[in-house]
Amino acid sequence: TTHGGETHGLAAMMATMDVYRNEPVIEQMVRAGKRLMTGIEQAARARGVHEHITVMGMASNAVFGATGPDKKPSQAYRCVLLQELIKRGVIAPSIVVSYAHKDADIDQTTVVLDPELAILGAPRLRQVHVRHDFQSLHDARVHRQLEAQRVRMRMARQIVWPHRRD
Repeated sequence: TTHGGETHGLAAMMATMDVYRNEPVIEQMVRAGKRLMTGIEQAARARGVHEHITVMGMASNAVFGATGPDKKPSQAYRCVLLQELIKRGVIAPSIVVSYAHKDADIDQTTVVLDPELAILGAPRLRQVHVRHDFQSLHDARVHRQLEAQRVRMRMARQIVWPHRRD
């Protein structure tokens, strides 16, 4: 049969369905998502960047966007925000909460986000910060491409000359 050898996956699915049936999973995720969205909106308002940071979508699976000084969507500002969040231990390309997220996790994310909103809110820092980070991204990408090329060249040499050492 198709799933005959995958009984562990079916058992996990059945256990998950039992949890969803017996515990307030969806309600908790919606509540946590609303709490996070509200926290982000409040932090953006407190830092004066509420016109540049938007949070949209379903509470349990939201996304946020960023606009530049011209109030047009800006991937550059969103990228800077994501980089700064990652430096502080939060990976948030979208704002997806799970049943495991507790209020303390949500609050920590909002606290970590607050100084990043301040960075985006400082007009003189914005352009410099964005340019600097994009240069860093570009440099890292070029470095990875060159390193990948070196690895491919070494592998090709080993295939052609298996006894040669580089």
